[in-house]
Amino acid sequence: MLRRTALLSLFACLTVGVSACSGPARAKPEAGVERRIKLHSYRKGQFFELIDEATRSRVEHYSEKRANANSKVLPSDVMDGFVEFLSDNEFNELAVDGVAPAQGSDGMAWALEFVEGGKPRYVFGYPPQTKPEQKRKLDEMLVVFLEVYGSVYSMQVVDVKPGETPFQAATPAQKRP
Repeated sequence: MLRRTALLSLFACLTVGVSACSGPARAKPEAGVERRIKLHSYRKGQFFELIDEATRSRVEHYSEKRANANSKVLPSDVMDGFVEFLSDNEFNELAVDGVAPAQGSDGMAWALEFVEGGKPRYVFGYPPQTKPEQKRKLDEMLVVFLEVYGSVYSMQVVDVKPGETPFQAATPAQKRP
């Protein structure tokens, strides 16, 4: 039920705008404070990132040529809702200070990293001896991240190498010498 309510609120922010996101007063970050949420997928060796539009212009971000299109600029009101969702699901209690490791170990499938004002914190999915209630909260964080990420529109310019398409790397037979 909590996940459904959180998703409905976040999607309302995406489609309706700021007025749909008003709710209980919560502390807003100072203007210009960087906020990013990054999912590290250890099994696939990939990352997916949401960046607050308060500190990164969509046009500027999407116009820069990148190796991949894994980062998206998220409207600030949606980022506010996502940060509130993380807080409500005990991200701060479960999180470790610092940057998430580049590789997982001990069966760690993923990490969710939140950076605010240059201070990174992260949670692992799923550390050994995770209690069922904690696992449920970690599952919620992962699912909501993926659903929000998939709902954010982007038009990233990517650097495509010979033999590749924007959606698939070249196979050895397609690579040119």
